[in-house]
Amino acid sequence: MLVIGFLATIPTILFGKLIADSFPERIVRVHSTFAQTTAIVYGLIALSYLITWIDKDIYSMTKRSDWWGYISELNKNIFRPRTLVLLALTGLILLTITGALGGIMAFGPGVDPLTQLVNDLFFGK
Repeated sequence: MLVIGFLATIPTILFGKLIADSFPERIVRVHSTFAQTTAIVYGLIALSYLITWIDKDIYSMTKRSDWWGYISELNKNIFRPRTLVLLALTGLILLTITGALGGIMAFGPGVDPLTQLVNDLFFGK
């Protein structure tokens, strides 16, 4: 599910670039930065899960090559459970801010308390 969700960010970001001219440049720039950063964070988590899945379900049945053993060990050492939880929480915060910025673009800054807070933080009152 996470891998599919990450892959869905690709057309979403591309579509956003197509309609970016319809909105003020300043908010588009901030929204785009948060969207791309969110995609990177969730992409790292998805990559870790994909490597773990391949290691467990595919390479466990065959002889491992040296390069795959290196990737698998690197994955285990970098993406420990605590790291994944931290990345997931960071991704949630980034996704919330990205959504609020999208809401500001679509409906205006005063649509709800979160969009108002995000608007005040990034663009002042």
